[in-house]
Amino acid sequence: MKDYFEKYGKFVDVNGVKTHYYDAGSGKPLVLIHGGGHCVASAIQWKYNIEELSRNFRVIAPDELGFGLTEIPQNPDYSLTERAEHVASLLKVLGINSAVLCGQSQGAWIASYITLEYTELVSKLIFCNTGSITMERGRASTAFDFNAPFTLKSTRDFFSRIIFNKSLLTNEMVELAYEYGKKNFDPRRRDQELHSGTEEGRFRNNSYKGKHMSNFVSNLKIPALIVWGAEDAVPVEKGYWLYSQIKGAEFCVLPDAGHLVFLDRHRVFNSLVTMFASGD
Repeated sequence: MKDYFEKYGKFVDVNGVKTHYYDAGSGKPLVLIHGGGHCVASAIQWKYNIEELSRNFRVIAPDELGFGLTEIPQNPDYSLTERAEHVASLLKVLGINSAVLCGQSQGAWIASYITLEYTELVSKLIFCNTGSITMERGRASTAFDFNAPFTLKSTRDFFSRIIFNKSLLTNEMVELAYEYGKKNFDPRRRDQELHSGTEEGRFRNNSYKGKHMSNFVSNLKIPALIVWGAEDAVPVEKGYWLYSQIKGAEFCVLPDAGHLVFLDRHRVFNSLVTMFASGD
């Protein structure tokens, strides 16, 4: 894992921020946009996807603002809007004119925002286990507790809640996530207090043009694939709601999979994405 990600990991300046991303393969661009959680990074979330998908696509997987190896800017704003603008700016810096966007959890909000704001950049959408673009109240059990001590154990416990197949939760993964978490813990905790500490803050952070993003889902008029892990704490009913709102969308629920469906069922997920993204 380490050698592979060292081989494909790159840095580029995006609006003055030293931004880390993975760039593998060639052909149609496929952008993998991770979700939230201070110890999350593309090397962890997309561990079992980048290599296989790069056989058919140019796979780009950024570490978003406040995550992974991307630089912590001065006076950081880690709102979903700023994170989305950062990803869109990265694509422009890389000279990508059109891409398939795959967003998981909060990454689905980011993919939706980019589609609405920069329509020409997005050819297709893939959503995985997201509550951020559906009307959601209360804190999901997938959230990280920033009030608890941050340790290797708390890192493992966090991933144990969102990964169904516990055999995939290796010591290497936990240790890497812990290293990312130590780097990003304090700024992410401040961000959590501002954007996610209250119901009002979460609603505001998930809003677009003054309304919750769920009001704009029906405006996503491009081909869409929704993939859901049946065992996720974010209920599958939210996936069905998305399916009902996006005309012509395809919906697949995978058993024995949690919030990180693309890890738990990575072989099936990679096949689904390849078939969907390859078509015209």
